[in-house]
Amino acid sequence: MRPLLDYADIYSGFAGYEPDGRAYHYHPPRGVRLIFNQAERLAPVLANEMPWEGGMSHVTVFRDGGKYRMWYGTQCGKGIDDQLLCYAESEDGLSWTRPELGLFEFNGSGRNNICRRGPGVRTGCTLIDPSAPHAERYKRIGHCPQWYDKGKEITAEQGLRRWRELGEAGYSRDEMRKEVQLIGTHRGAVSPNGLNWTALEEILFEMFCDTQTICRYDGDRGTYVGFFRTHANGRRAIGRAETDDFRRWAKPETIVVPDLEDGPSHSLYTNAYSPYPGADIHLMFPAVFDQLNDKVDVFLAVSRDGINWTRAGRTPVLACGGSGSGEEGGPYVGTELLVLEDGRMAVPYGASDARHNEGYYLDSDKRSHVAWATWPRDRIGGLRAEDQGSFSLIGTLAEGGPLRLNYSTERGGWIRAALYKDLPYPPEKTEPLERYDFADCDPLAGDEFGREVSWRGSADLSGLGGTKITVRFEMMRATLHAWEFGRPGADRQST
Repeated sequence: MRPLLDYADIYSGFAGYEPDGRAYHYHPPRGVRLIFNQAERLAPVLANEMPWEGGMSHVTVFRDGGKYRMWYGTQCGKGIDDQLLCYAESEDGLSWTRPELGLFEFNGSGRNNICRRGPGVRTGCTLIDPSAPHAERYKRIGHCPQWYDKGKEITAEQGLRRWRELGEAGYSRDEMRKEVQLIGTHRGAVSPNGLNWTALEEILFEMFCDTQTICRYDGDRGTYVGFFRTHANGRRAIGRAETDDFRRWAKPETIVVPDLEDGPSHSLYTNAYSPYPGADIHLMFPAVFDQLNDKVDVFLAVSRDGINWTRAGRTPVLACGGSGSGEEGGPYVGTELLVLEDGRMAVPYGASDARHNEGYYLDSDKRSHVAWATWPRDRIGGLRAEDQGSFSLIGTLAEGGPLRLNYSTERGGWIRAALYKDLPYPPEKTEPLERYDFADCDPLAGDEFGREVSWRGSADLSGLGGTKITVRFEMMRATLHAWEFGRPGADRQST
């Protein structure tokens, strides 16, 4: 189905004029607005209960080989060298196991699910590259900062110590940077199975893009597309880069920045990019960091091309957890948006009970976990009529199957539709197709995920196959979440 998460499918309307100069509105959208629904949190599927799981973050989950596979980062010490990448798997997405991989020892034992260890390995994401040879079918890309003391590589612990020493000795920041530097680098790794990893020697690019980088192979474009943390006007932002060679990347260009609807202390933390399953829509679930209140809420961003983004509304779809929730540090959505076995749509996220800046001041054990944030199928948002509203869809080629709707109505609410041939330009007054007017439509009410629209008892649109059609809706106390002109004989989607 085609979800209604922006105005791209909505006809904008037109001002027409009578021969005597009187104006009229032509197919105007009236009394409707976009809404975005808050996600339902499921119980955590993994918690940091193992000795090597100091804090769970940077989650990647996707379906592969008939099962769900998860990679998540942990920190087993204070240094950047103490980063781990761990692996888990599940048959249904709800019950997870940690396979004993035996690849790395921890406290003298190989009975753990660690698949990488070292600087920067917990950041970034895992992706499948169908264009690659078997040995490189799985890839990882992430940020790995490197400290240098007069050009010599040193550890993060050594770099921080030298930085403090120089500051205490009275060096200015510019003078300190001549002695000690922290360079942001992005590095990659490849694997035949997602478990046995080989780090690439090449630095993919140099730029300070920390937090979770998300990358995918775009088969249509034949390129790798990555979304990164960048900075703009002193605030964290989101950048994008694209390459046809995984080992060579240009520096990301900033595409989404905090705007005037954000607060003056807000910045964009993680991007949580994901394509929408089954529809040509791009989503992000950016974590918006309120730097004064030291908390993170997750919002929604929508794009049709992956470059130009809309952040509609400022109501979070996944809010920071309250006291005692174990999510006081806020949720950070990983990748990607999936459809679970029961039909719900879900994104994985990591959360902890420690707020962002507490780690700088407090030395306490942090509880963290991985969980799902879910919505009913195709109901992340929709077009809502609080009272009576109406709007038209842009012209769409009918495939001969019925018009199906995913909708919900309140008591007394309803939806009905009329069909027009594709609207002419310049607009001129047109009438609905015969037998497909509002008066002919059987009103829809209730809560349905794939209900066929019928006119005079029939949903048969086979006679319109190959015709470009404009659908106009009238609604009362209703939300239309998604729609489609189905193919003849196509199965109905439902939860």
